[in-house]
Amino acid sequence: MFEPVLVPGVFSIIKKLNAFGIKQYVVSAQKNSLLKQLVSHYKMSVFFDNVVGVDNNLALGKVRAAKKLSSSLDNNIKRVVVGDTLLDF
Repeated sequence: MFEPVLVPGVFSIIKKLNAFGIKQYVVSAQKNSLLKQLVSHYKMSVFFDNVVGVDNNLALGKVRAAKKLSSSLDNNIKRVVVGDTLLDF
């Protein structure tokens, strides 16, 4: 069903970060229901504290979803954002 493959090494990095107790989140322009299926398909659900996609078919609202997630997190911790496009900053 899902054709994309994970970049080599990504699974082990995410697993190690989780083992160190580092909270991890996914925010994507992908539709929320499909995004959760993808994360589950790659057996990565257990590593993420939250998986947030958009709630429409036009991939609108990624920035809004990221801001909503960010506002729900502790402001006293450092965050690192890893994106897959130049627009993810």
